[in-house]
Amino acid sequence: MANDISGRSWFIDTAGPLVIYPYQEFIKFIEVVGGTAGAQGGTMADIRERNNKSIILALYQTVLAGEIQTYNCENWFEGLIVATLGAGVTLRIHVK
Repeated sequence: MANDISGRSWFIDTAGPLVIYPYQEFIKFIEVVGGTAGAQGGTMADIRERNNKSIILALYQTVLAGEIQTYNCENWFEGLIVATLGAGVTLRIHVK
């Protein structure tokens, strides 16, 4: 699949070092949805702003598949980079 930032709820399933969205955005909350099981304490998702400052570093809390984590951000951020996603992990980023 491909990243979809066309609506108010962004769907991200592809990580990379490049900026996905270069402008300012207000992120209400982020849902990190695990696909396959990961190693407990391993990186589930690494989300950063355009200047490479961390927004969220989500770590696996369990070794079970389908783990879901929700982060309430309620803040403005300058751009968006999804540096790392675990195997099968997707993001639902809710913007204002």
